[in-house]
Amino acid sequence: MADDHDALVREFMQVTACISLSDAAQHLASCSWRLNEAVDRYFAGGAATAVQRDEPAVRAPIPARSETLYAPSSSTSRQPRVRPTGWESEHDAPAPAADRHPRQRGGRRRHRDEGTSSAGGGGTDEVAGEGPPGKKKKKTLADLFRPPVELTYKGRFHDAKAHAAGLSRWLLVNVQATGEFASHQQNRDVWANELVALAVREHFVLWQVDVDVDEREDGGLDEGGKVCCYYKLARDRMPHVLVVDPVTGQLMHMLRGATDPNDMVAVAEKFAERKPVMPAEAYKHRAASTGAAPPRIKEEAPCERKLTATKQAEAAVASAGSTAPVCESEMTTPGPGEKLCRLRVRLPDGKVVEKQFGAQRGVAALFAFCRSEEERPFRLMHLDGASMQPIGDENVSFDDLGLHKSTVYMVLC
Repeated sequence: MADDHDALVREFMQVTACISLSDAAQHLASCSWRLNEAVDRYFAGGAATAVQRDEPAVRAPIPARSETLYAPSSSTSRQPRVRPTGWESEHDAPAPAADRHPRQRGGRRRHRDEGTSSAGGGGTDEVAGEGPPGKKKKKTLADLFRPPVELTYKGRFHDAKAHAAGLSRWLLVNVQATGEFASHQQNRDVWANELVALAVREHFVLWQVDVDVDEREDGGLDEGGKVCCYYKLARDRMPHVLVVDPVTGQLMHMLRGATDPNDMVAVAEKFAERKPVMPAEAYKHRAASTGAAPPRIKEEAPCERKLTATKQAEAAVASAGSTAPVCESEMTTPGPGEKLCRLRVRLPDGKVVEKQFGAQRGVAALFAFCRSEEERPFRLMHLDGASMQPIGDENVSFDDLGLHKSTVYMVLC
Protein backbone atom coordinates (compact mmCIF):
# COMPACT_ATOMS: atom_id res chain seq x y z
CA MET A 1 0.00 0.00 0.00
CA ALA A 2 2.80 2.41 0.87
CA ASP A 3 4.52 1.66 -2.42
CA ASP A 4 1.35 2.57 -4.29
CA HIS A 5 1.17 5.87 -2.44
CA ASP A 6 4.82 6.63 -3.22
CA ALA A 7 4.22 5.90 -6.89
CA LEU A 8 1.21 8.21 -6.92
CA VAL A 9 3.26 10.99 -5.25
CA ARG A 10 6.06 10.69 -7.82
CA GLU A 11 3.58 10.70 -10.69
CA PHE A 12 1.78 13.70 -9.20
CA MET A 13 5.09 15.61 -8.90
CA GLN A 14 5.98 14.83 -12.51
CA VAL A 15 2.62 16.02 -13.85
CA THR A 16 2.28 19.17 -11.74
CA ALA A 17 6.02 20.03 -11.38
CA CYS A 18 5.51 20.24 -7.64
CA ILE A 19 8.85 20.13 -5.82
CA SER A 20 7.57 19.42 -2.31
CA LEU A 21 6.85 15.82 -1.28
CA SER A 22 4.69 16.92 1.63
CA ASP A 23 2.53 19.18 -0.59
CA ALA A 24 2.08 16.42 -3.15
CA ALA A 25 1.15 13.86 -0.48
CA GLN A 26 -1.26 16.39 1.10
CA HIS A 27 -3.06 17.03 -2.20
CA LEU A 28 -3.40 13.30 -2.91
CA ALA A 29 -4.58 12.53 0.62
CA SER A 30 -7.26 15.25 0.44
CA CYS A 31 -8.61 13.58 -2.75
CA SER A 32 -8.52 10.01 -1.30
CA TRP A 33 -5.43 9.25 -3.41
CA ARG A 34 -7.23 9.74 -6.68
CA LEU A 35 -4.56 11.11 -9.00
CA ASN A 36 -6.74 12.82 -11.63
CA GLU A 37 -8.88 14.62 -9.06
CA ALA A 38 -5.77 15.76 -7.10
CA VAL A 39 -4.14 17.14 -10.28
CA ASP A 40 -7.29 19.06 -11.25
CA ARG A 41 -7.63 20.54 -7.78
CA TYR A 42 -3.96 21.48 -7.70
CA PHE A 43 -4.16 23.43 -10.97
CA ALA A 44 -7.50 24.97 -9.94
CA GLY A 45 -6.41 26.38 -6.59
CA GLY A 46 -3.12 25.09 -5.35
CA ALA A 47 -0.94 26.67 -8.06
CA ALA A 48 -2.60 30.10 -7.67
CA THR A 49 -2.03 29.95 -3.94
CA ALA A 50 1.62 29.16 -4.49
CA VAL A 51 2.01 32.03 -6.96
CA GLN A 52 0.37 34.42 -4.55
CA ARG A 53 2.81 33.41 -1.85
CA ASP A 54 5.71 34.38 -4.12
CA GLU A 55 4.35 37.90 -4.82
CA PRO A 56 6.12 40.73 -2.95
CA ALA A 57 4.30 42.44 -0.10
CA VAL A 58 2.65 45.84 -0.65
CA ARG A 59 4.90 48.71 0.53
CA ALA A 60 3.88 50.90 3.42
CA PRO A 61 2.31 54.30 2.65
CA ILE A 62 4.54 57.37 2.53
CA PRO A 63 4.39 59.20 5.88
CA ALA A 64 2.61 62.56 5.79
CA ARG A 65 4.57 65.75 6.40
CA SER A 66 3.70 69.44 6.66
CA GLU A 67 5.71 72.55 5.84
CA THR A 68 5.40 76.17 7.01
CA LEU A 69 5.63 79.26 4.82
CA TYR A 70 7.55 81.16 7.47
CA ALA A 71 9.06 80.29 10.81
CA PRO A 72 11.25 81.94 13.47
CA SER A 73 14.79 82.25 12.31
CA SER A 74 17.47 80.28 14.10
CA SER A 75 20.05 82.94 13.38
CA THR A 76 21.83 84.52 16.35
CA SER A 77 22.83 87.65 14.46
CA ARG A 78 22.93 90.96 16.29
CA GLN A 79 20.80 93.99 15.49
CA PRO A 80 23.21 95.62 12.94
CA ARG A 81 22.89 92.62 10.64
CA VAL A 82 20.00 92.28 8.23
CA ARG A 83 17.29 90.24 9.92
CA PRO A 84 15.85 87.31 7.90
CA THR A 85 12.18 87.69 7.01
CA GLY A 86 11.41 84.05 6.27
CA TRP A 87 10.32 84.82 2.71
CA GLU A 88 13.69 84.42 0.99
CA SER A 89 13.97 81.97 -1.91
CA GLU A 90 16.94 79.76 -2.58
CA HIS A 91 18.28 82.29 -5.10
CA ASP A 92 18.04 85.16 -2.60
CA ALA A 93 19.83 83.38 0.24
CA PRO A 94 23.52 84.44 0.36
CA ALA A 95 25.95 81.55 -0.03
CA PRO A 96 29.52 81.74 1.35
CA ALA A 97 30.99 80.48 -1.93
CA ALA A 98 29.10 83.11 -3.88
CA ASP A 99 30.34 85.82 -1.50
CA ARG A 100 33.93 84.68 -1.95
CA HIS A 101 33.63 84.60 -5.77
CA PRO A 102 31.51 87.59 -6.81
CA ARG A 103 32.77 87.48 -10.39
CA GLN A 104 31.61 83.90 -10.91
CA ARG A 105 28.22 84.69 -9.38
CA GLY A 106 27.80 87.73 -11.64
CA GLY A 107 28.80 85.66 -14.67
CA ARG A 108 26.28 82.94 -13.89
CA ARG A 109 23.56 85.53 -13.29
CA ARG A 110 24.29 87.28 -16.58
CA HIS A 111 24.29 83.95 -18.41
CA ARG A 112 20.94 83.02 -16.85
CA ASP A 113 19.43 86.41 -17.74
CA GLU A 114 20.69 86.14 -21.33
CA GLY A 115 19.23 82.65 -21.66
CA THR A 116 15.89 83.79 -20.26
CA SER A 117 15.70 86.79 -22.58
CA SER A 118 16.65 84.76 -25.65
CA ALA A 119 14.18 81.97 -24.86
CA GLY A 120 11.26 84.13 -23.73
CA GLY A 121 11.59 86.93 -26.25
CA GLY A 122 9.44 89.87 -25.21
CA GLY A 123 7.60 87.99 -22.47
CA THR A 124 9.79 89.45 -19.72
CA ASP A 125 8.94 93.01 -20.68
CA GLU A 126 5.23 92.22 -20.57
CA VAL A 127 5.48 90.80 -17.05
CA ALA A 128 7.69 93.53 -15.64
CA GLY A 129 5.76 96.33 -17.32
CA GLU A 130 6.26 98.76 -20.14
CA GLY A 131 9.63 100.41 -20.65
CA PRO A 132 13.12 99.42 -21.69
CA PRO A 133 14.40 96.10 -20.35
CA GLY A 134 16.62 96.15 -17.27
CA LYS A 135 14.99 99.15 -15.57
CA LYS A 136 12.27 97.25 -13.71
CA LYS A 137 13.11 94.21 -11.61
CA LYS A 138 10.54 91.63 -10.66
CA LYS A 139 9.94 91.70 -6.90
CA THR A 140 10.14 88.53 -4.85
CA LEU A 141 8.44 87.74 -1.55
CA ALA A 142 11.64 88.66 0.26
CA ASP A 143 11.59 92.12 -1.35
CA LEU A 144 7.93 92.71 -0.49
CA PHE A 145 8.18 91.71 3.17
CA ARG A 146 11.74 92.79 3.99
CA PRO A 147 12.38 95.03 7.04
CA PRO A 148 12.99 98.77 6.43
CA VAL A 149 16.76 98.61 6.84
CA GLU A 150 17.20 102.01 5.16
CA LEU A 151 15.03 103.70 7.82
CA THR A 152 16.07 101.91 11.01
CA TYR A 153 18.82 102.87 13.43
CA LYS A 154 21.48 100.18 13.74
CA GLY A 155 22.33 99.70 17.38
CA ARG A 156 20.90 98.93 20.79
CA PHE A 157 17.90 100.55 22.44
CA HIS A 158 19.81 102.95 24.69
CA ASP A 159 22.05 103.97 21.79
CA ALA A 160 18.95 104.72 19.72
CA LYS A 161 17.56 106.88 22.55
CA ALA A 162 20.79 108.85 22.79
CA HIS A 163 20.86 109.33 19.01
CA ALA A 164 17.25 110.55 18.93
CA ALA A 165 17.84 112.91 21.87
CA GLY A 166 20.84 114.43 20.11
CA LEU A 167 18.68 115.12 17.04
CA SER A 168 15.71 116.37 19.15
CA ARG A 169 13.45 113.76 17.55
CA TRP A 170 10.98 111.28 18.91
CA LEU A 171 12.05 107.64 19.04
CA LEU A 172 9.83 105.17 17.16
CA VAL A 173 10.20 101.67 18.63
CA ASN A 174 8.84 98.90 16.40
CA VAL A 175 8.64 95.52 18.18
CA GLN A 176 7.88 92.64 15.82
CA ALA A 177 7.71 88.85 15.83
CA THR A 178 8.84 86.83 12.82
CA GLY A 179 6.28 84.13 13.57
CA GLU A 180 3.39 86.59 13.24
CA PHE A 181 2.26 87.40 9.69
CA ALA A 182 1.07 90.85 10.86
CA SER A 183 4.73 91.83 11.36
CA HIS A 184 5.55 90.96 7.74
CA GLN A 185 2.39 92.77 6.63
CA GLN A 186 3.51 95.85 8.55
CA ASN A 187 6.84 95.87 6.71
CA ARG A 188 5.03 95.60 3.38
CA ASP A 189 2.20 98.10 3.93
CA VAL A 190 3.37 100.62 6.55
CA TRP A 191 7.13 101.09 6.39
CA ALA A 192 7.22 100.73 2.60
CA ASN A 193 4.66 103.55 2.23
CA GLU A 194 6.25 106.72 0.82
CA LEU A 195 4.42 109.14 3.15
CA VAL A 196 5.30 107.12 6.23
CA ALA A 197 8.95 106.80 5.17
CA LEU A 198 9.18 110.56 4.56
CA ALA A 199 7.67 111.35 7.97
CA VAL A 200 10.09 108.96 9.69
CA ARG A 201 13.11 110.48 7.95
CA GLU A 202 12.16 114.05 8.88
CA HIS A 203 10.72 113.77 12.40
CA PHE A 204 11.61 110.42 14.00
CA VAL A 205 14.34 107.88 14.64
CA LEU A 206 13.05 104.36 13.91
CA TRP A 207 14.44 101.43 15.92
CA GLN A 208 13.15 97.93 15.07
CA VAL A 209 13.63 94.74 17.06
CA ASP A 210 12.41 91.16 16.67
CA VAL A 211 11.43 89.25 19.81
CA ASP A 212 11.79 85.90 18.01
CA VAL A 213 15.51 86.48 17.33
CA ASP A 214 17.48 85.41 20.39
CA GLU A 215 20.41 87.78 20.88
CA ARG A 216 22.47 86.57 23.81
CA GLU A 217 26.01 86.98 22.59
CA ASP A 218 26.91 89.22 25.55
CA GLY A 219 25.32 86.90 28.08
CA GLY A 220 22.47 89.30 28.97
CA LEU A 221 18.84 89.67 28.05
CA ASP A 222 17.98 90.26 24.42
CA GLU A 223 16.91 93.77 23.43
CA GLY A 224 13.39 92.75 22.42
CA GLY A 225 12.78 91.05 25.76
CA LYS A 226 13.98 94.09 27.70
CA VAL A 227 11.71 96.44 25.76
CA CYS A 228 8.69 94.12 26.19
CA CYS A 229 9.37 93.83 29.91
CA TYR A 230 9.91 97.57 30.47
CA TYR A 231 6.85 98.75 28.54
CA LYS A 232 4.72 95.68 29.44
CA LEU A 233 4.05 94.57 25.87
CA ALA A 234 2.06 91.42 25.16
CA ARG A 235 4.08 89.05 22.97
CA ASP A 236 0.92 87.46 21.57
CA ARG A 237 -0.33 90.80 20.15
CA MET A 238 2.55 91.74 17.87
CA PRO A 239 3.55 94.02 16.29
CA HIS A 240 3.76 97.16 18.47
CA VAL A 241 4.77 100.70 17.50
CA LEU A 242 5.81 102.93 20.41
CA VAL A 243 6.49 106.68 20.41
CA VAL A 244 9.07 107.17 23.16
CA ASP A 245 10.50 110.37 24.60
CA PRO A 246 14.25 109.82 24.13
CA VAL A 247 15.11 112.13 27.05
CA THR A 248 12.99 110.51 29.76
CA GLY A 249 12.14 107.18 28.13
CA GLN A 250 8.43 107.86 28.72
CA LEU A 251 5.90 106.11 26.50
CA MET A 252 3.98 108.86 24.69
CA HIS A 253 1.82 106.79 22.31
CA MET A 254 1.39 103.14 21.31
CA LEU A 255 -0.17 101.35 18.32
CA ARG A 256 -0.98 97.63 18.51
CA GLY A 257 -1.06 95.57 15.33
CA ALA A 258 -0.73 98.64 13.10
CA THR A 259 -0.93 97.49 9.47
CA ASP A 260 -2.66 100.59 8.06
CA PRO A 261 -0.32 103.37 6.86
CA ASN A 262 -3.01 105.99 7.55
CA ASP A 263 -2.78 105.30 11.29
CA MET A 264 0.96 105.91 11.18
CA VAL A 265 0.53 109.15 9.20
CA ALA A 266 -1.93 110.40 11.84
CA VAL A 267 0.57 109.67 14.61
CA ALA A 268 3.32 111.43 12.67
CA GLU A 269 1.11 114.50 12.22
CA LYS A 270 0.41 114.56 15.95
CA PHE A 271 4.06 114.50 17.03
CA ALA A 272 5.60 116.48 14.18
CA GLU A 273 4.53 119.85 15.61
CA ARG A 274 6.59 119.50 18.80
CA LYS A 275 9.96 118.06 19.64
CA PRO A 276 11.50 116.61 22.80
CA VAL A 277 13.80 119.07 24.59
CA MET A 278 16.92 118.15 26.51
CA PRO A 279 16.69 119.56 30.09
CA ALA A 280 20.39 120.41 30.12
CA GLU A 281 20.12 122.40 26.90
CA ALA A 282 17.04 124.28 28.13
CA TYR A 283 18.84 125.16 31.38
CA LYS A 284 21.91 126.24 29.42
CA HIS A 285 19.86 128.57 27.22
CA ARG A 286 18.09 130.09 30.23
CA ALA A 287 21.36 130.57 32.06
CA ALA A 288 22.97 132.18 29.03
CA SER A 289 20.04 134.57 28.52
CA THR A 290 19.85 135.57 32.21
CA GLY A 291 23.61 135.91 32.51
CA ALA A 292 23.96 138.13 29.46
CA ALA A 293 21.12 140.52 30.36
CA PRO A 294 22.59 142.35 33.44
CA PRO A 295 25.87 143.50 31.80
CA ARG A 296 23.89 144.86 28.85
CA ILE A 297 21.71 146.95 31.18
CA LYS A 298 24.76 148.26 33.03
CA GLU A 299 26.55 149.26 29.85
CA GLU A 300 23.57 151.19 28.43
CA ALA A 301 23.66 154.91 28.99
CA PRO A 302 20.53 156.90 29.91
CA CYS A 303 20.32 158.35 26.41
CA GLU A 304 20.51 154.88 24.86
CA ARG A 305 17.72 153.67 27.14
CA LYS A 306 15.52 156.55 26.07
CA LEU A 307 16.24 155.81 22.41
CA THR A 308 15.39 152.14 22.92
CA ALA A 309 12.12 152.98 24.66
CA THR A 310 11.22 155.38 21.85
CA LYS A 311 11.87 152.72 19.19
CA GLN A 312 9.78 150.18 21.07
CA ALA A 313 6.87 152.63 21.33
CA GLU A 314 7.07 153.42 17.62
CA ALA A 315 7.14 149.72 16.76
CA ALA A 316 4.08 149.10 18.95
CA VAL A 317 2.17 151.92 17.28
CA ALA A 318 3.14 150.64 13.80
CA SER A 319 2.09 147.09 14.62
CA ALA A 320 -1.22 148.31 16.04
CA GLY A 321 -1.86 150.38 12.94
CA SER A 322 -1.08 147.46 10.62
CA THR A 323 -3.17 145.02 12.64
CA ALA A 324 -6.34 147.10 12.71
CA PRO A 325 -7.06 146.93 8.97
CA VAL A 326 -6.45 143.19 8.98
CA CYS A 327 -8.94 142.71 11.80
CA GLU A 328 -11.49 144.77 9.93
CA SER A 329 -10.99 142.76 6.74
CA GLU A 330 -11.29 139.58 8.75
CA MET A 331 -14.57 140.59 10.31
CA THR A 332 -16.11 141.85 7.07
CA THR A 333 -18.31 139.41 5.23
CA PRO A 334 -16.79 138.28 1.90
CA GLY A 335 -18.50 139.47 -1.25
CA PRO A 336 -20.94 137.34 -3.23
CA GLY A 337 -18.32 136.27 -5.75
CA GLU A 338 -15.44 135.80 -3.28
CA LYS A 339 -14.23 132.30 -2.57
CA LEU A 340 -14.12 131.19 1.08
CA CYS A 341 -11.31 129.34 2.86
CA ARG A 342 -12.39 127.38 5.92
CA LEU A 343 -9.69 126.03 8.25
CA ARG A 344 -8.98 125.01 11.81
CA VAL A 345 -6.43 126.64 14.11
CA ARG A 346 -4.91 124.50 16.87
CA LEU A 347 -3.75 126.76 19.73
CA PRO A 348 -0.74 125.88 21.95
CA ASP A 349 -3.05 124.74 24.76
CA GLY A 350 -4.68 122.16 22.45
CA LYS A 351 -7.85 124.10 21.77
CA VAL A 352 -9.12 123.99 18.17
CA VAL A 353 -10.87 127.03 16.64
CA GLU A 354 -12.63 127.02 13.28
CA LYS A 355 -12.18 130.15 11.13
CA GLN A 356 -13.04 131.28 7.61
CA PHE A 357 -11.28 133.89 5.46
CA GLY A 358 -11.35 135.10 1.91
CA ALA A 359 -9.39 132.61 -0.18
CA GLN A 360 -7.62 135.34 -2.19
CA ARG A 361 -6.65 137.41 0.86
CA GLY A 362 -3.26 137.28 2.54
CA VAL A 363 -2.59 135.14 5.60
CA ALA A 364 -1.89 138.34 7.57
CA ALA A 365 -5.48 138.08 8.82
CA LEU A 366 -4.66 134.65 10.23
CA PHE A 367 -1.54 136.00 11.95
CA ALA A 368 -3.59 138.86 13.43
CA PHE A 369 -6.09 136.41 14.86
CA CYS A 370 -3.33 134.26 16.35
CA ARG A 371 -1.65 137.32 17.94
CA SER A 372 -4.93 138.17 19.61
CA GLU A 373 -5.03 134.68 21.12
CA GLU A 374 -1.35 134.35 22.15
CA GLU A 375 1.05 137.12 23.19
CA ARG A 376 4.17 134.96 23.23
CA PRO A 377 6.25 134.47 20.06
CA PHE A 378 4.94 131.70 17.86
CA ARG A 379 5.18 130.13 14.42
CA LEU A 380 2.38 128.93 12.18
CA MET A 381 2.85 125.43 10.72
CA HIS A 382 0.74 123.43 8.29
CA LEU A 383 1.00 119.90 6.94
CA ASP A 384 2.23 119.95 3.34
CA GLY A 385 2.15 116.37 2.04
CA ALA A 386 3.86 114.31 4.76
CA SER A 387 5.93 117.06 6.43
CA MET A 388 5.20 120.16 8.49
CA GLN A 389 6.03 123.43 6.71
CA PRO A 390 6.15 126.92 8.30
CA ILE A 391 4.06 129.85 7.05
CA GLY A 392 6.52 132.74 6.85
CA ASP A 393 5.22 135.22 4.30
CA GLU A 394 2.08 137.03 5.49
CA ASN A 395 1.33 138.35 1.99
CA VAL A 396 0.73 134.89 0.51
CA SER A 397 -2.96 134.12 0.00
CA PHE A 398 -4.82 131.24 1.59
CA ASP A 399 -5.54 129.78 -1.85
CA ASP A 400 -1.84 129.73 -2.79
CA LEU A 401 -0.97 127.78 0.36
CA GLY A 402 -3.89 125.36 -0.09
CA LEU A 403 -5.18 125.87 3.46
CA HIS A 404 -8.83 125.14 2.63
CA LYS A 405 -10.19 122.45 5.01
CA SER A 406 -6.80 122.00 6.66
CA THR A 407 -5.36 122.48 10.15
CA VAL A 408 -2.89 125.24 11.06
CA TYR A 409 -0.78 124.72 14.19
CA MET A 410 0.50 127.47 16.52
CA VAL A 411 3.94 126.41 17.76
CA LEU A 412 5.60 128.48 20.46
CA CYS A 413 9.15 129.57 19.71
